Amino acid sequence: MNPNDARHAAAHLLFAGAVDQSAEERDRFLADACGQDSTLRLQVAGALGAMQEESDDFDASAMPTILSAPTTAVAGTTVLGANPDSSVPLVFGRRIAKGGMGAILEGDDCKLGRKIAVKVMLTAGADGDLARRFVQEAAVLGRLQHPNIVPIHDLGRDARGQLYYTMKLVKGRTLQNILNDLRDQDPATMREHTLASLLTVFHKVCDALAFAHSQGVLHRDLKPENVMVGEFGEVLVMDWGLAKIQDKEIGRQGEGESSIETRVIRIHQGQSSA
Repeated sequence: MNPNDARHAAAHLLFAGAVDQSAEERDRFLADACGQDSTLRLQVAGALGAMQEESDDFDASAMPTILSAPTTAVAGTTVLGANPDSSVPLVFGRRIAKGGMGAILEGDDCKLGRKIAVKVMLTAGADGDLARRFVQEAAVLGRLQHPNIVPIHDLGRDARGQLYYTMKLVKGRTLQNILNDLRDQDPATMREHTLASLLTVFHKVCDALAFAHSQGVLHRDLKPENVMVGEFGEVLVMDWGLAKIQDKEIGRQGEGESSIETRVIRIHQGQSSA
């Protein structure tokens, strides 16, 4: 067994040993078991944090399948957290949201040293139709490369063969949250989001949809809840899981039927939701 495989197996064993313990017991267990190996401890803690204990239907046995092997840096090549010699591209972290077919995790891009969002399929041995629908979600985002549409980074399979894709970790507030605060006459929101700024948001949303339509894609679920407004004026149209696709070259139409929309991580004033 090579070193990466050995550490991957160790992570699985530690996860299995800690999964049924309380949070305090887990901390002691990992501290004793991992010793000075902070990378291994962080990896297992991230996978444990991905569980939402209040969710009765969460399949904890699926979590070890999305553990990633730790990164081994080559001396002199790691700069600002970016490591071109990383043995694995990703380390999956805490879970942000979960649906019937998949979950959204916070992840670490080990090559570029940045935080990203990762959508993973948790259904072991998913049939061809489920896999096709998952890939179609990613394909829609891949087709829609526009400043006002959330960007996708990669599509692939983890070490156990389960599908995942990575995308931008979006920080900001939904347009719905902003409108709610304006309705409640929140002073800070009223100062920041004037009529002129809201018209700019509307214009950017129109730009995003015009581009999507030019690519043969209909969103079909556009609403303020699915528009993110970033801290620096970014506007991103989210949740393309219900999109309808028209192939203009061969005249066929496809439909994203999944009820698990493309739930990109939303961080609202320090709280995240899906």
